[in-house]
Amino acid sequence: MKRGFTLIEMLVVLVILVILLGTVLPRVLRMPKRVQIETAHTRILSALRDCAMQAVASGRTVRVRLAPEGRSFLVTRSDLEEDVLSASKLPEDRNREPRDGSSLVLPNKPIYAIPKGVSWELDDWEMGDDEEQSPLFVFHPDGGASGPDLVFVVVKRRFLLHVDRLTGRPDIL
Repeated sequence: MKRGFTLIEMLVVLVILVILLGTVLPRVLRMPKRVQIETAHTRILSALRDCAMQAVASGRTVRVRLAPEGRSFLVTRSDLEEDVLSASKLPEDRNREPRDGSSLVLPNKPIYAIPKGVSWELDDWEMGDDEEQSPLFVFHPDGGASGPDLVFVVVKRRFLLHVDRLTGRPDIL
């Protein structure tokens, strides 16, 4: 009685392992890219949805501006259309409403970070260091919104960020 495996049996097992690795390995290698894309989508959408809800809940207009470097969204709430505070000008007491009607950076989350690996295609925007030149989304207390459609790239895939003007609902197409 012979103990062990024949060469044919070992080759069959090896072929089966190669076939399994050939089908599973590409899926495993794509998983980090898919997770990175889903993380970017979730973070961007949740930031804009949160701002839309804050506008309705507070009864005040909420503005979300893409920071000049493209790594974050800056959020402000104001009664005045043109007055927007940058994150570097945070008031000492963020829960205090200004008496002069100027902008107030929202107390709970004035800056939303954008995940690494997201790049914005802002060819139509002449963005320098001036944040007034950067794209702006405005969410109104009645649920409406305004803002541009923006293209962003994650893992070499292009996506369109669109905010519905009537419902204020952000979506990625």
